[in-house]
Amino acid sequence: MIVESPVTKDRFELTQAEAEFFARALAKFRENGEWSAFETFAFNPSSPLYARRKSYGRLVMDPLYRALQDMWLQLCVNQGEVQDDRPQGEKSFCHAAEQGREQAGRARATRTALR
Repeated sequence: MIVESPVTKDRFELTQAEAEFFARALAKFRENGEWSAFETFAFNPSSPLYARRKSYGRLVMDPLYRALQDMWLQLCVNQGEVQDDRPQGEKSFCHAAEQGREQAGRARATRTALR
């Protein structure tokens, strides 16, 4: 089944079970549900994200993961929990993962200094 990310408008294919899960996540996103509840729902151990994986190394490249991550971060921005630091015109919060794919397959780690 082909679905579309509400944040980036990217389209990607999911299995039936993944599409049903994504539809529930999309409903929570559209209702502007609390970001922490969305995070718990989307990224809990029983999520379909993890069902087909033996290793989590390439998880950040999974279109379902990226869509859920973008939705979760957009809720955080909408609810004033994080600042939107995307460059103007950038839709995805997961742009670094895409750049990493273009490089040697591994995205650089970014560090934030806490003062």
